[in-house]
Amino acid sequence: MFVLYLDPEKRRLGAGRALLDAMTAQARAHGAHEQWVSVTQDNHKGLPFYGAMGFTVRETRERHSQNIDEPIRTVRMARPLSQGNT
Repeated sequence: MFVLYLDPEKRRLGAGRALLDAMTAQARAHGAHEQWVSVTQDNHKGLPFYGAMGFTVRETRERHSQNIDEPIRTVRMARPLSQGNT
C-alpha cells in the first residue's frame, strides 16, 4: 500500500487499525517477518498511531517533493511480525 488516509470524521473508530490488521495478515500470509511504514515527520496523527501499533523509529530521511525547494522529512518505522502483533 502506498498511502493510507482516513476521513477526519471517522478517526478513532477503529478503521485505521482494521486496515492495518488486514494488511498485516496479508503480509504474514506471504511470509513477511517484518513490516515497515514511512510517515512524514509532521504527521502528528500517524506517528502516534504507528507507535501504539508497535512500530519503532528506525531512521529519518529527507526527500524532495516535485517542488525541489520543498524538502520532506520522513520517519521510517518498523515492527516484527511475530504472532503477538496484529
